[in-house]
Amino acid sequence: MSRAIDMEKFLMYDKNLIAAETLCNEIGNTKEKILEEKLLPLLEKFAKSKELILDFDVSFSKRFSGFFFARSSWNKKYNIGFEFQKKDYKNLVFGIHLIDGNEPSATKKEQELLHKQFSDLKKDKTKWWPWWSSFDDDEYNNWSSELFIRIYNNPKEISEIIIKTTSEILEKIDNLTS
Repeated sequence: MSRAIDMEKFLMYDKNLIAAETLCNEIGNTKEKILEEKLLPLLEKFAKSKELILDFDVSFSKRFSGFFFARSSWNKKYNIGFEFQKKDYKNLVFGIHLIDGNEPSATKKEQELLHKQFSDLKKDKTKWWPWWSSFDDDEYNNWSSELFIRIYNNPKEISEIIIKTTSEILEKIDNLTS
C-alpha cells in the first residue's frame, strides 16, 4: 500500500482529520509566537543599543509582514526593512524601505542618493525600495518549519544574521548622512 493511501486512511480514522485540521490552523499562530517571544526581544535589545526604533508586524497569513529599523532623524521617510513579500514567511527581502503611503515618502533625489550609496552591493530597486536584496541562502529567504525550530532553540543564531545585515546597512546610511 502506498504512503498516500495509508495517510488517507489514517486521516479518515475516527477524528484524525479534525485533529489534523486543528493542528494546521495553529501552525501560523505558533510561528508568530516564536518570532514574538524568541527573536523580536533580541532585535529590540539591538535596536535600543543603536538608538533605533523597531517596528514589526509578523503576521503569518499576511503579505508584506516583517520588521523594520529606523532612526528618528530619518523623519519617517525610510527604514531598514526585512519584509516577507509573500504570506507564510516566504520571499524575505531586506534593504532601504520607504515608509508606505500613497506615494513614497522620500524625494527622488533622496532615493537616488540612497541607491548610489549601496551601488557596490548586490542590489535592485523598486518604487518602495531604493535598494533591496535577498540572502544568498534560500533557507533565509523562505522560512521553513525547520528554521522556526532553530529560532525556538537558538534565537541568537538568526538574530545575529539580521543584526549583522542591519549594521552593515546602518553604517552605509550613517556615512551618507554624516
